[in-house]
Amino acid sequence: MAQDFLKIVSAQINTSVNNFQRNYQKIQDAYLMARAQGADLVVFPELTITGYPLEDSVRQPDILEQSQAVLAKLKEMTKQGDPAILVGLPQRMEGGRLFNTAVLLHKGVEKGMVRKIALPNYDVFDEKRNYQAGGETAPLSFKGHKLGVLICEDIWTPDVAAQLKRQDAEVLIAMNASPFQMGKLDTRLHDVVGKRVQETGLATLYVNQVGGQDEVVFDGASFAMNPDKTVPFLSRSFSEQIDMVVLKCGAREPARFAPAFRAHIPNVNNRDEMLEQVWNALVLGVRDYFDKEGFSQAILGMSGGIDSAVVAALAVDALGPENVSLYRLPSRFTSQMSNDDAGEAAKLMGCRIDTLPIADMHQAVRSTLQKRFDAALQEGRGHNVQVSDENIQSRLRGLALMTLSNLGEGLLLTTGNKSEISVGYYTLYGDSTGGFAPIRDVYKTMVYELAAWRNAFKPAGALGPDGPVMPRNIITRPPSAELAEDQKDTDSLPPYDILDPILQAFIEEDLSLAEIAEQTGQPQALVERIAHLVGNAEFKRRQAPLGPKISPRSFGKGWRQPLAQPTLPEALKPLDPEL
Repeated sequence: MAQDFLKIVSAQINTSVNNFQRNYQKIQDAYLMARAQGADLVVFPELTITGYPLEDSVRQPDILEQSQAVLAKLKEMTKQGDPAILVGLPQRMEGGRLFNTAVLLHKGVEKGMVRKIALPNYDVFDEKRNYQAGGETAPLSFKGHKLGVLICEDIWTPDVAAQLKRQDAEVLIAMNASPFQMGKLDTRLHDVVGKRVQETGLATLYVNQVGGQDEVVFDGASFAMNPDKTVPFLSRSFSEQIDMVVLKCGAREPARFAPAFRAHIPNVNNRDEMLEQVWNALVLGVRDYFDKEGFSQAILGMSGGIDSAVVAALAVDALGPENVSLYRLPSRFTSQMSNDDAGEAAKLMGCRIDTLPIADMHQAVRSTLQKRFDAALQEGRGHNVQVSDENIQSRLRGLALMTLSNLGEGLLLTTGNKSEISVGYYTLYGDSTGGFAPIRDVYKTMVYELAAWRNAFKPAGALGPDGPVMPRNIITRPPSAELAEDQKDTDSLPPYDILDPILQAFIEEDLSLAEIAEQTGQPQALVERIAHLVGNAEFKRRQAPLGPKISPRSFGKGWRQPLAQPTLPEALKPLDPEL
């Protein structure tokens, strides 16, 4: 006989790809907590046993075999009775076909299984590469009720939910590994789950993974939505949460969730709230990359500029000031102001800072190559001489910092932002050197916003100090690489408030060059110049370290461009009339 209610636990956990011991422990911990609360069912995120995304590792037979071994162990765990668990794993079925699967386990028995039908193949997703799509699906029977189970992308289209509704599902339960990007929760609430609820009239529980995995960050923010589209439950973002929600299942009216814990829903039109989301995503991305790769200490070069200050603050909030070491590497072009600002920032953050001058190393390299420099000048290649001399300094800094990293002082963080990375305004094997790039998906204008925001607010869970962590002068002074006398970024690039909208339209919005000029109000010639720089820098980006994704399209798995091709403005030149 069906119960009038089901106590369901949303297990928003931080899994790690192919770390079966870690993932099993997290599943077990959530199970025991749910059991102590008298839960009927625990729902976990997509591919719980293996973590997500698996990429091509899912083809490894040993990974699939270990997944099945963990599933068998979970069956044993549920033999004691309630709660049942809904977990995900990859499974190879008849004919060698591989499926992204969800399995319901109760009292030591596999009660049902569903296979993911909608396989995403865009941005960071590439599931059609390895998985087969499931076919027809049906609700899973549990304690006299019919549960319509969907796996992540299944809820982003109307088809699977409609199919479950036709087969008398009483509630929809979505198991997800949905990455963060700005405004994503609003999209899930209104454009995805809100539409499925409106179409089917079914209450829906959306359980999402949390944590950083390589370049993607999962924000959690699991929630429930009732048939009237109200949200009686919303879990906290960017942290593991085990939350109980009660589904009322009266026979005379549609099932609905009772009010439970509800976190604040960020307002996409409130800039401070969006900056907080971005900061928390970046901190989590850094923290989990270190944790899952087995690092505990971070080092970085502290120039006295905005980028290194923000990266240092992120690292401090992620790892704690005692685990972050900063290094000034001044050249003869480094101003005293920069050295002072770097020292003041370290003091505010509570980090130690050392100074390693590179002037002597720079002079040694110049002396060794002086004949080559002189020959280039005589041949009229003065620009090459200038660029080469600047790059020597950047590469010497990279050499020094990587040596410290090799000596065991920590993982080197790079400090390049998305604006610079887009147009190639950085040195390959110089300031691009390192193991992780925390702000590689953050435009320069947002870097300034984040600095001002962090000086005014300390987010929950941050390990850094209260109060300002960056001197005001770092935020207000004009940006400069300080690789030449009186150098400014605007010597080479338009101001960032002009550059960034062009880059965003070109990289993330897929607009034509003419449309970008019209949208931004900038001359067509400037737009073409920026597009040319973006194309020319592709070879650098291919060799740069990964970093957390926060935008609709970052320079990683979601950006795939040929190297051997003309830049877009060159490709669009009129054909030779003599051809």
